[in-house]
Amino acid sequence: MSDQETVRAIAKQFLRKVKPGASEQIQAECPFHVSDNPHGSVTFAMSASRGIFYCFSCHASGNLEKFLRDIGVAPLTVELQYKQLLDRLRLSAPPPKDIRKFDPHVNEPLPENLLGIFDYCPTRLLEVGFTEKTLRSFDIGYDPYHNMVTFPLRDVDGHLVGISGRRPEGEGPRYKIYDKEYMTWGLPAQRKTERSVLLWNAHRAAPECSLANRPIIVTEGFKACMWVWQCGFTNVVALTGSNITLEQMWILEQLGAPVVLMLDGDAAGRDGTVRSGRRLEKALNVRVARIPEEEQPDDLSIEQVTHAIEEAVVFQLWASKQPRGTPWSTGTEARWARMPR
Repeated sequence: MSDQETVRAIAKQFLRKVKPGASEQIQAECPFHVSDNPHGSVTFAMSASRGIFYCFSCHASGNLEKFLRDIGVAPLTVELQYKQLLDRLRLSAPPPKDIRKFDPHVNEPLPENLLGIFDYCPTRLLEVGFTEKTLRSFDIGYDPYHNMVTFPLRDVDGHLVGISGRRPEGEGPRYKIYDKEYMTWGLPAQRKTERSVLLWNAHRAAPECSLANRPIIVTEGFKACMWVWQCGFTNVVALTGSNITLEQMWILEQLGAPVVLMLDGDAAGRDGTVRSGRRLEKALNVRVARIPEEEQPDDLSIEQVTHAIEEAVVFQLWASKQPRGTPWSTGTEARWARMPR
């Protein structure tokens, strides 16, 4: 019996409602919060190749040895019966994920001290509920020369590679990635920043998910990402749009963590959830945090954000319940599934 088959046999022995998930994932009812799960929701995921587990609801996580001990297997039994398997899983564990972009020179770094130009508090964001701690953590500033709230753009290594500005409502396109604006301060006009290769906040969220076996929460925009972070879920990134790019998908797949899609509740967000979910579920465990129609994460209270994430549903289940006759209905999903990726 292969190690993967052995891990699956262990799962069937100690877990309920076991079923295969995406790729080599195992899904089941979590054994660690039975009293808080009266409906027996399937929220537990385990990797058959690595033995690592995570519960989307109670956030229990760890490796196979921790699972066996937490489930009540005696330490001596773990040592005598499973030691060789556990040793092989440790030896065969892949090296740390390299989530760097394909071409490290797509976006040349900017000087970090450029952010000092925007060292003004964006009071508009304070007025809608963001704290100074959150704004400073993300280096959010204000550009009085162009009347824009500024959002630093960083690559997966944390290098500053661009600035995105957000205009007040009614002043043209809402978001603008700086190019000619740099000349205001006597700097050469920056070449166009390639946004498609960036996954906002990945430089902080990805290592956390990799080390702590946590899922990565995927939002659409800067504000949604910051709001979810402020609500206590620091393992969050933003696509900066409703459609996932091939490069962003590659970063998530290389990371290998389960994904919770938390895009906006409007038509574009649901459309993007379908597209992103269809692509990502081929390699990853994907769930959907349900957002009220026409709302977005930063419209929700801390309690609502927490509930949406902790009660995130399996992507296929979410997709099956979308109304027919809409761009994200089952018929259209089937057509997208046949399109080249």
